[in-house]
Amino acid sequence: MFDTLFLERAKNVKSLLCIGLDPNVQFIKEQTGLSVYDFNKKVVDHTIDLALSFKPQIAHYSALGLEKDLEKTIEYIRSRNDKVPIILDAKRGDIGSTAEMYAKEAYERYAVDAVTVNPYLGIDSILPYLKYSEKGIIVLAKTSNKKAHPTYKILFLKVFLTFNIS
Repeated sequence: MFDTLFLERAKNVKSLLCIGLDPNVQFIKEQTGLSVYDFNKKVVDHTIDLALSFKPQIAHYSALGLEKDLEKTIEYIRSRNDKVPIILDAKRGDIGSTAEMYAKEAYERYAVDAVTVNPYLGIDSILPYLKYSEKGIIVLAKTSNKKAHPTYKILFLKVFLTFNIS
């Protein structure tokens, strides 16, 4: 179960540090000459004893056809320590069969422990992930994006008015 894995790891490393793996391919090539996978290995090697979890951002891989680097990175983290939670930063949010495929991609193809999801299309965008009861779902609620704050206020007001006036 994800919650047990997450809490045990936090207790063992006495840390909440989550290492984001959002590779800037051009920077990595120019500055290190390494492949994304080899760069990720170095990041993992230098942080695995400190990190609560690792969180690869899927768009940084899939947009550039680097899904194999993502798969190998996940496998490498597991080979170093299979008690370290891996969270796929996908922020997926869709319904029906598309949401089912996103859940399958995260939990079966990449075999991650948890995935970030975007709930703004409603509960239907989260339900397919619940079928994987041993896995975690991290629901986007509020981000560090400063330009999003007016949107959160509007959404909060709409939810508040809907549930308190209806």
